[in-house]
Parts: sequence; C-alpha cells; structure tokens
Amino acid sequence: MRGVVEVSLYYQTLALPQRLDSLVAQPSETLRLASDEESGTSSTEYSKLKEVYCRVAGLWRVRFDLRSSSSAYTAYACIYRNGVVYGTSKSTTSTTYVTFTEDMYFGANEYIQVYGYISSAYGGVYVRNFRFYGDFIVAITLNTLT
Repeated sequence: MRGVVEVSLYYQTLALPQRLDSLVAQPSETLRLASDEESGTSSTEYSKLKEVYCRVAGLWRVRFDLRSSSSAYTAYACIYRNGVVYGTSKSTTSTTYVTFTEDMYFGANEYIQVYGYISSAYGGVYVRNFRFYGDFIVAITLNTLT
C-alpha cells in the first residue's frame, strides 16, 4: 500500500558550487557577487543606480556604500527586487561613504537593484560596492514512500 510522500530537506555545507539548481545561499562573510564601481544621480525621485543578476536562491548578506555630495542634502537608497521596492530605505548626509547591510532572501534568477535619490537637485547621491555575501549549501530532498 502506498502512503503519503514525505519530503525532508537536509543541508550539507559545500566548499564550491556543483549545480546551481541544488544550491541555496546562507549569509556569511564570503563575497560571491559584486558591482563595485561608483554610480550616482542628482534625481529627487528614486532612480536605478545599480543592478545585478542573482542566480542562486537563498538568504544573502547584502551591502552597499552610500554618500551624499554635500552634508546639506540627504542621500537615500533602497534595495529593489525585479524593479519593486524590497528593502528598507537607508539615508545619510555624510560626504564620505557609509556602509549599509541587510540579510535578505532572493529567489533564483532575479534582478536585484539599488535605487537612490537626493533631497535636492543641487546635490547628488552616490552608491558603490553593491555586494552579496553568502555560503552555498546543497539542498537535498529525500522522498520516502510508506
């Protein structure tokens, strides 16, 4: 007699990825993906500053550096997923870069962006070092028929 199929998920830590469809990410300090060059705008409405393509699903540690062109203006930035706001808004009036970090879940094959704006068109918002950190683990699915 056939029973219900029971699905259990087990994880095994990997040093190197083997098949992307069997991998998931977990936050760590291992750099896996980066867009480091500086990008900026003088827009007073959210504009896309950075974009990367995330191939592996999971919980990632995401970092980026943010600064304003002048301490008189506030620079804002936020993580978007596939063009839709996803993270919490970050802001600074610092003219030197400030690093912001969030642990965030992304599905496989998604576009992840940093959008930003400045409080006055006389200023500028700048972002650099958009980075993803994580360790890859293998998701092994065991099916048991009872």
